[in-house]
Amino acid sequence: MSANEIVVIVTSLLGGGALASIVTVLANRNKTKADAFNSQITGLLNVDGRVHQRLTDLEDRNQTLRERLNAVEDKLSQIANEKVTISVENTRLKETLTDVEAKLAALAEEYEELRQENNELKAKISRMELELKKYERS
Repeated sequence: MSANEIVVIVTSLLGGGALASIVTVLANRNKTKADAFNSQITGLLNVDGRVHQRLTDLEDRNQTLRERLNAVEDKLSQIANEKVTISVENTRLKETLTDVEAKLAALAEEYEELRQENNELKAKISRMELELKKYERS
């Protein structure tokens, strides 16, 4: 028995209305599946839109962070250059301080020598004044 013969027998037994009902049920089942598939596609498209928006937001945030990082790197480079300049200046000032301290030590030594000489001269003057007073008395 072929498929055509089976269709003819089923149609004879059930009648045209039953066959139309079977075709309608099968068509409705396919329509229901298509509607469900359409709902799934719509949902996936909505998710895709949200994911795309999130990705765009993250790319914008990433760009902002890159710009901030570049600014920080530039500032860090500037600070490093300033540090080198300050280090050179600090070395120069230390050398100057060493020279000034050496000169100050020499001046302190000279001051002490002059103070001692001054004291000796004062003592000599005092002795001479005493001798002068003795000489004047005699």
